Amino acid sequence: MNPFLVTALLVVIFYILIPGIGAFNVRSQWRRFRMRIRESSFYPHLTYRAMHKDNPDNAEGYIGHFRFLGMLEAIQGERVWLKNDTVTVSADLTDCSVHILPAFSHAEKEVTVELNRELLQDEAPQKISWNRIFSLPEGTKIFVSGPIRESGGQRIFKSEKGDPLTVVIYDGPERTLLRRAIWAGRQKNEYWNNFTPGSITAGSFGSFIHAYTLFRDPLLRFPAFVSLIASLLPVLVVLPPGVLFFFLYRRLWNRGRFLRAERDLLSLPLRFFHDTAHASYAEVVLADGEPYALKKVSGLHNHPFDFCLGTAKIRTSSLLEWSEIEATGEYYIFGRPAEGKEGGKLSAPYDPFAEFIIIPGNPALLSSECAKRAHLFELAAGLTFAVGLLGNIALAFLVFTTLIK
Repeated sequence: MNPFLVTALLVVIFYILIPGIGAFNVRSQWRRFRMRIRESSFYPHLTYRAMHKDNPDNAEGYIGHFRFLGMLEAIQGERVWLKNDTVTVSADLTDCSVHILPAFSHAEKEVTVELNRELLQDEAPQKISWNRIFSLPEGTKIFVSGPIRESGGQRIFKSEKGDPLTVVIYDGPERTLLRRAIWAGRQKNEYWNNFTPGSITAGSFGSFIHAYTLFRDPLLRFPAFVSLIASLLPVLVVLPPGVLFFFLYRRLWNRGRFLRAERDLLSLPLRFFHDTAHASYAEVVLADGEPYALKKVSGLHNHPFDFCLGTAKIRTSSLLEWSEIEATGEYYIFGRPAEGKEGGKLSAPYDPFAEFIIIPGNPALLSSECAKRAHLFELAAGLTFAVGLLGNIALAFLVFTTLIK
């Protein structure tokens, strides 16, 4: 077989294909996690009434989809007992994954304006299989959402085929859970996943062995050098002068990641409104029967807090400077209509997953623009990485051909 083809196959398979498959898998997993967290806000809270209502037509079957915010009471094998102020429920966590959110410490510093940039830490939520968790202290805060079934006269959270439970361990106030899960629920760099270390090691070792065999034939010195350099690609990435491009690549990639997180957070309150997201006023009914409204405020003479009862959080966009925000004077306010009518002020909803939030500018347009810019930054990051690597490859080839004659 052509030696260049062997080297190319080793590079493509072990440096690109296998880590790439892992990257798509990781990004898909975190996307599903964020989607399930968002969808859970459309489920009613589990109440005492829902736990004890009659179910004559489906006595041993499906009851419905619910969400539960509470604390750990006890663990017995794959089953846990959870409680809050109104109800106690069990959950069967067989084959379930548990997500543990990063600590709430940064959010504690917030006053009115959200500190989302500080919340996007290097640490993503930990994803752990339940059978690897051997103990948790009583009182640990846990969120569970998904199907509830009746079995043996008891109502229990239990995964269905294709419909797993969403289980999150968290600290801090319940009202921060949704935002923190959506904001931080993403990999720092999808390329570096569980497949990557072993694949890169195999590719480097395979390329080195291939280069060794080629050097035994004086007529194959050039393809041998190519294979040797291929074996050193993982090291060449972080060697000067290309390492400068590597740091720039990381900066650009992190900026793209930030914009993807901002995209998701800006569009988060719009999930209840669908086609009415651009309206001046819209009102919907949440899963528990509570009204929830969107109010658009425009004009320099208006101040968004004049339309609020209590203090809402301000969620800004990195795409807008405060001077631009003050110049446009356009705000979107989301909250509970205090008087049940369009002219009334908005207040904090009872539902902790329905945010009392003020967004300067149109959140739908800002979210769309964040998505576009995130793609551009990720493309720029990829090109920057390639330029730095190719420069180091050329330099390495020059050094090797000079030293090894």
